[in-house]
Amino acid sequence: VAVSGVEVVSQDETCADEGKSWACGIRARTAFRAFLRGRTVVCTVPPEGGRDTISAECRVGNQDVGQWLVQNGW
Repeated sequence: VAVSGVEVVSQDETCADEGKSWACGIRARTAFRAFLRGRTVVCTVPPEGGRDTISAECRVGNQDVGQWLVQNGW
């Protein structure tokens, strides 16, 4: 299941800012894990789902996961 509304950043991806390189993939993964803190993620999976990756809206409590990722720059 992929979170709808976001582009996946691979954990080995690096980003550049003002000429400096940084491990944005690892930082994004770490920030997302800290956000989740072991809480349950509930996704609304469309009924036509198959064996391929399914894009779905996901929530942790009342917070939309995709919205949180985008708002926090991940």
